[in-house]
Amino acid sequence: MTKEIRLALKNILAKEVSLLPKHLDELKPKERIELLIKLLPYTLPKAEKETSKGSEDEGFDYEIEYDD
Repeated sequence: MTKEIRLALKNILAKEVSLLPKHLDELKPKERIELLIKLLPYTLPKAEKETSKGSEDEGFDYEIEYDD
């Protein structure tokens, strides 16, 4: 891909990102929630694995790993 094409795509994406709030406001609430749910994986770490150790007498120890 040439530098010119990359720059053009970067400019197009920057413009679209700046328009996202306006576009979100134009959506119906259900559509907005569905879109936000689809975008969540790109902004929040995904919980990968959860393990627990111990018993009630020993207390509770846990570990959560996130996939970045």
